Amino acid sequence: MTTEFLKPALSRRSLFRFAGGGIAAAALAATAGCNRDSGGTEGPDVDLSRTIELPEPTPGHLYPDPYVGPRAYDREPFGDGTTTFKVVVQQDPTVTGDWNNNAFSTWLEKRTGVKVEYQAINTTGPDGGTDLSKVNAMLAGGELPDAFLGIPLTQGQISLYGQQGLFQDLTEIVDSYAPMQRAMLDEKPTLRTGMTSPDGKRYQMAGVNECYHCNTALSKAFINTEYLDKIGGTMPETLEDFRNVLKELKERNPSGKEGFLPFMAGNPTWDGMDVWFVNPFTYNPGEPWLRLNNGQVEFVPTLPEWRQGMAYMRSLFDDGTLPKQAFSITRSELVKLGDQGLIGVARCFYWGAFVSIEYNKDALWRQYDPIMPLRGPSGKGIASNNYQVGPLNSLVITNQCKHPEILAQWGDYQLDLEAILRAYDRGGEQGEQWDYAEEGEKGIDGRQAVWKTVGASDTDETVGRGWNQLSLMYRSLDFRNGQVNDPENPTFEADLYEVTKQYEEFWQPQEQQLPPLIFEDSVAAQVADTASTIKNHVLTSYAKFATAGADIHDDRVWNDYVATFDDMGLQEYVEQYQQAYEARPR
Repeated sequence: MTTEFLKPALSRRSLFRFAGGGIAAAALAATAGCNRDSGGTEGPDVDLSRTIELPEPTPGHLYPDPYVGPRAYDREPFGDGTTTFKVVVQQDPTVTGDWNNNAFSTWLEKRTGVKVEYQAINTTGPDGGTDLSKVNAMLAGGELPDAFLGIPLTQGQISLYGQQGLFQDLTEIVDSYAPMQRAMLDEKPTLRTGMTSPDGKRYQMAGVNECYHCNTALSKAFINTEYLDKIGGTMPETLEDFRNVLKELKERNPSGKEGFLPFMAGNPTWDGMDVWFVNPFTYNPGEPWLRLNNGQVEFVPTLPEWRQGMAYMRSLFDDGTLPKQAFSITRSELVKLGDQGLIGVARCFYWGAFVSIEYNKDALWRQYDPIMPLRGPSGKGIASNNYQVGPLNSLVITNQCKHPEILAQWGDYQLDLEAILRAYDRGGEQGEQWDYAEEGEKGIDGRQAVWKTVGASDTDETVGRGWNQLSLMYRSLDFRNGQVNDPENPTFEADLYEVTKQYEEFWQPQEQQLPPLIFEDSVAAQVADTASTIKNHVLTSYAKFATAGADIHDDRVWNDYVATFDDMGLQEYVEQYQQAYEARPR
């Protein structure tokens, strides 16, 4: 669950922290008012009297029934090529290559009749995080492109810059010129909500990439069944079962190797254990650990059930089955352990997080089967599931664009079935790298398939063919599950689908999940500061509680831990979330 922050427009300190390098308030003030609807300088004169509708889907293509997702359409070019639009995109040398000489770029220009000059910039910092310094320089300097596509701006940033007049309001333009985007918003209502700013406007077009197996990622764990058989154990179903299995794995070491670990997971900064160990006691959504309880926002890490989860982790540590290194290990170190057969149980979202993936029948990862959520005191297990469909790879059109309706149509053409198949990942031509499914071919979900991959994909020749995952795209759940599942050419998506399907019965009720929220700028900076402080306290404390750095059984220690949240402003923080939740667009 993700929450975006809308920072104060004229706070220099907040802007520097918010945008990763800062935009001067004077620059914002100078450019404000340029939006067509901002009440300042008149913007582009766009004809909103027309409404473009989709034609009937191209005949001959197959879809399961029911089907929600992209379809194939015969749509004619609409641009005349007289204007060249400047669009800033992410640099991607390993797949996309030179955007201006990319095969999909060429196809899209022919399909739409719109000429685009792409400016690729690096958005990855030296630590692997997002670096928007070049974007910030453009925004501050006033020399803006016509649009940004797939730049990792948060929803809060898009809202802020839209309300400042830097990005154009696309609400009415989409209603008139973008039928595929309108269809997506109707079919995925949480997408519309997630794109809408506090002022009720939408300053972007966006894509979708629904990942079924990702939604339950934090609730998965895998056990080596060969090791389980060697100790004469059975698949654990309860907390006590799980503890006993780990103790048996430790005592009997079925791997026969030195350094064997009954249990391992990723460290809390990227693959924490709190969801897995607290969910037997109560629904824990994970960071930022906020949920809904009959419409009221609730913070989980101060609840008695959280303490019970920490006490259970401490019991495993006391048994010698929960190692301290689970709180500090890196991804590469974890996979190294897994490849040596030194892990009994892995709390990871899929096999590849802790062992190398090879597609042969004797591959090590095939020894690991999923453990269903453990039953706690209530007698039931819980799997935290993300029900929200959020925006992806936004197209934002700046106040410098004189024909936003043309770029809106250009973005809309990226959302049909053929465009998605040509652009996604390494892309390619129909019949060479991908094709449409034939009647009777089954998809990952067992229904009529929609599309399939053909030929090899991981070769040097694929650079410059597709747009990786950087286009607008409508990769809905039905589309992704509509990929042909060919036993002779297996896809890892099918294995992930089959595993995740087993967790569905354990999903928490949807009404308990707090949706993504965008905060008004009057409180956003405070909310962001408090969130960062709270996160540090949660991660530090739960590692200490689990590994005897602090005594979870001591009431005084627990009360001090809770009181620290109060000192951080937890009550006001929760109230601010409550207000944002009640005021959210519906």
